[in-house]
Amino acid sequence: MLQKIRTWVTYSGWSQATLAGVCLGIGFVVPAVWWLSIPALVWILYTIQTVSSYKKLSKLLLITWWIKSLFSLSWFMSIYPIHWIDIPNHTYQIILLLVYWSTSSAWLALGAVGLAVTGRLLFAQKYFSYIWWYVGIPVLWLCSELMSGLTFAVFSFGPGSVIDTYFVGQGMVGYLLGTSSVGVWLAAGAGVYGLTIIIVSFASLLLFLLERNKTTCVMAFLLLGCLFTIWVIKQQLVYTSLGVTVIAVDTQFDAQLLESAEGNQFKANTISTAVNAAIEQLPDFVLLPEDSRYLSSQYDSRYPNQAMSMFLFTHKNTNTIVIDSGRHETEDGVTVVRANVFDGVSKKMWQFDKQYLVPQGEFIPYLYQTIFMLFGYTTEVAEVAQNSAYRPGPLLQTAVLPPYIPGVLFCFESISPTGVSQLIQARNLPFVAHPISHAWFHNPTVLWQQLDVMLQIQARYSGVPIVSAGNMSTGKLYLPTGEIKTGVVRIAGDRYLLREFKF
Repeated sequence: MLQKIRTWVTYSGWSQATLAGVCLGIGFVVPAVWWLSIPALVWILYTIQTVSSYKKLSKLLLITWWIKSLFSLSWFMSIYPIHWIDIPNHTYQIILLLVYWSTSSAWLALGAVGLAVTGRLLFAQKYFSYIWWYVGIPVLWLCSELMSGLTFAVFSFGPGSVIDTYFVGQGMVGYLLGTSSVGVWLAAGAGVYGLTIIIVSFASLLLFLLERNKTTCVMAFLLLGCLFTIWVIKQQLVYTSLGVTVIAVDTQFDAQLLESAEGNQFKANTISTAVNAAIEQLPDFVLLPEDSRYLSSQYDSRYPNQAMSMFLFTHKNTNTIVIDSGRHETEDGVTVVRANVFDGVSKKMWQFDKQYLVPQGEFIPYLYQTIFMLFGYTTEVAEVAQNSAYRPGPLLQTAVLPPYIPGVLFCFESISPTGVSQLIQARNLPFVAHPISHAWFHNPTVLWQQLDVMLQIQARYSGVPIVSAGNMSTGKLYLPTGEIKTGVVRIAGDRYLLREFKF
């Protein structure tokens, strides 16, 4: 078997790299086949050992990681047809999306070069026992994936971004393990970083045994893995209820509807109707999707205290807490996404701003601005840049907020593996509210699958429930036990649903 692997690597490296990339990435589209990533990982580790040319090794791993990233980011194509930019030619739209998809995948693949060079250097060194290579390669893999997030940030840098590893959540192999029962169970102590180390360690140990022709050990190892999986499946984790009731408002306002003034007025009326109906159910919290703009459409957003007084008067001094968000322009002329929390308990309004923005969606990266302008789309770029000129806001979620106010994980911020962890570092949270808007997409099933895994793992690792409410998506509850609940639909209106969650 080992000889066949060596022959394949030596004479068919490029086709092998392609196949490994497919096996490594297909689990992000079809979660049931996540286990195909394990032979791909074994091949990558073996290739690092056997290909002595740094140039060839880097190219092989770069191809593999690029294909993996293509699968992970395949939801980009669900943006077609594009309604929010004036490109009537559908062929040009597809070309535009293909360019963005392929280049973004390339930025996320660049960490493979670091893995190839550093992994080969460590394998070739003579100072430490070769055993340490098998032990250290999982950590090196994780560092290389973090490097990929960094390179993505560099190439996606724009007026509303920072250089960090925030986007690393797209394509991390730990999320492949996280789609399994074992991965969800292990996530409580490991998080996605730990899951990445675990799955690569599994592949490293398999390679170690295969290289020594320990077939019996391999079979015993796999049998133990199957028995452990069965044991995990039979475990029933119990969640201790906090006695909290949240009504998530799901809406259906697509980008085409919101292009017109009539559509925006319809949205404002519908949001008002939905909030009124939700408050009548007497929940503890009402969560609206991101950019619902309840504050600005119903009150004068320049005077939040006055708006809060009018809200309490309209809703008979309710104790319900309504979590809204929307576009806001600061006194300095900066456009931000601002959360507006109508606190019926303290009778105050709390506000804080989104800090991590979506490339293309909330700001245009400098690199892509230049590319599109070179191809003659100067007017279109200027229009999108004006509509997407968001910046990180000055108001932060801090410890001065009341302890009963949940943390707010804005849309896209769930991509960061540390999104929830950073929120609970500031203060203790009853739960995390996650407002979402997918108005630019058309049924992005792959994206929804990946977000479910990301939020499920974050809820497990942090021990804090997460509640989402979505525009053009479905609100859900993610419990620390790993359960995902869709709630109970209390009211179904025209383009809105009220989902009740009790936990």
